[in-house]
Amino acid sequence: MSNSEKPKAHQHALNLFISWELKQALQQTAKRFDRTVADIVRISLKLSLPILRGACESQEELGEQLAILFGRLPEPLRKDVAAADREV
Repeated sequence: MSNSEKPKAHQHALNLFISWELKQALQQTAKRFDRTVADIVRISLKLSLPILRGACESQEELGEQLAILFGRLPEPLRKDVAAADREV
């Protein structure tokens, strides 16, 4: 590998398989705002990652709270909730 082909420090490659529709949307957005597709992907990840992280943390917290609540339910009601869960 020549020096010109080596990635710069702190740069990493990521290969993704995406749908044709998503690729078209990325290309159209890049063209509209005079950016590269790579720029659009990087910007999208930087903006959406904190939102995704927050949503996952909220989901974890909700699960923990439900487990606490479920543990506090009277036994007959706990069985009713579990049976309803299996039906869904």
